Amino acid sequence: MCPSVKILGLDLYSIAICLGIILCFWCFNFLADKRKIPVRVQKFALLVGIVAVIFGYGSAVFVQALYNIKSLGKFVINSETGATFYGGLVGGVSIFLVIFFSVGHFVFKDNLHGKSFF
Repeated sequence: MCPSVKILGLDLYSIAICLGIILCFWCFNFLADKRKIPVRVQKFALLVGIVAVIFGYGSAVFVQALYNIKSLGKFVINSETGATFYGGLVGGVSIFLVIFFSVGHFVFKDNLHGKSFF
């Protein structure tokens, strides 16, 4: 992805990740409105989604640092560590599901989040 090309100080990979996240949240809003999911559930899911993206990126870097133990011989997280897709996917999805259903149980007494999930 042309790592030497920089736009406003960001490489193309970082720009693609940011655009993907923005488009993901926009697509979620569009489809949730189309399926008439209640606004309370939409706002809650978006908030949990933001937390999941942050946690997912952290878990992607953590898993990459675990992979790097073989080549470096030690566990190091710095600006050169990188990120692993599956580490981020598993971490982000798992934290989303845990927060959505455990915290949602207390936020939505009528189980509205569970009915709207699928």
